[in-house]
Order: sequence, then C-alpha cells, then structure tokens
Amino acid sequence: MTEQIRDRYLYQKEEYELLEHPGQSLFSPEPFGMEPVMMHTGCWRGYYAEYEIVNDAIYLNKLTIRDRNGKYVPIGGVIPEKAFVSPDIFPQEKELNSATIEGKTVYYPENSATSVVYSNMSFKLPFTGKIRLAKDTVVDVPHEMNLLVILLYEASRYRTVIDLTIDEGTVVQVVDRSQEIESRRKQYIQLIADGQDDIEALRCLKMDMI
Repeated sequence: MTEQIRDRYLYQKEEYELLEHPGQSLFSPEPFGMEPVMMHTGCWRGYYAEYEIVNDAIYLNKLTIRDRNGKYVPIGGVIPEKAFVSPDIFPQEKELNSATIEGKTVYYPENSATSVVYSNMSFKLPFTGKIRLAKDTVVDVPHEMNLLVILLYEASRYRTVIDLTIDEGTVVQVVDRSQEIESRRKQYIQLIADGQDDIEALRCLKMDMI
C-alpha cells in the first residue's frame, strides 16, 4: 500500500508526529459542507493539513483537500488560493473560479479531479482532548525491538515524546514523557536479554497518556 501523506504538527517551531488522540479529529471538513474524496493513492482520505501550537493555542495553518463536488467554501474567512491537478506528484497550479450558490460564495477549479490549498489560515480549532506528539526517531533501534513491537508501541521508536491536554483549543497541560519512554525502552531490552516472555516484556512499553 502506498504510504499516506501525513499531517504536519509544529510545536515550538519544530515538527512532530501525531501518535495518539482520543479518536476525535483535530479538524474535519464535513461541518463546512465539504465531502473529501481520494486525491491519489498517497492520500486516500482526500485531505491533509498542517497544524501549529502557538502561545498555547492550536491552529489549522494549511489545508490541501479534494471535495467530491469540486466546490470549496471559506474556512474561518480564508478562501482557497491554489488548485493542483491530481495527482500532486506533478502539480500544475491554476486559478480558481467563484460563484454564488444559495447566497454563499463557493470556489471551484475547472477540473473536479483537482485538489485546492488553503494557506495562512491561523484558524483556531475548538478541539478538546489529549494528544501525543513525538519527534527524533531512534536511528539505532535495537534488534530486540522488531517491527511488530514498534507498530504496537509506536512511542518506543522516538526520543522525544510529549502529551498535551487541550481544552477548547487551548493547551492547558504539557507533560514531557521522553525520559520515561527511554527508561521503558531499556527495561524492555533488558527483560528480553534475561529471557523474559515476549508478552510480559511488552507490557513495560505500554505508556498511557497523562
């Protein structure tokens, strides 16, 4: 299966991966009347985004999306500024058209098999919940930590792991778990070296969000 385009998460001007969230998306196009469809094999869900946490608030900064009907609406007062012919591997930037439908202005490309880009959005998200961000992949992953272990406990392959609690778009708690996951990684490797059962050893890698 083709690797999917990942969302970008910027925190303190550095890029992180999103590892966990409670099932609720940080952002969804559906409440804005858009229905995302597959962009290409690298983006089955039909959109990808860039988020940033600034001054303890979480924002949607950039959105690339393909709507089923090729109609795009302003989001937080921002209109889409570019259209790219799908697939994005060979983008051809084009201007968007506009029209008024049922009293609302919509924007659309000439070809419906096209994605559009919303930029410089600074759209504060009303998200409430917990998320886990991580960066700095462990390059020299010990052989004891095979692919299955990494897939089951993804945090174990990163050096920097932080848990954030967010209330209505505002970060109210940040917990750095980096030292803890490093300790858990070493503990797992030692247990395997001591002949511990794999299932029992795996338990030390489980790290619930705080």
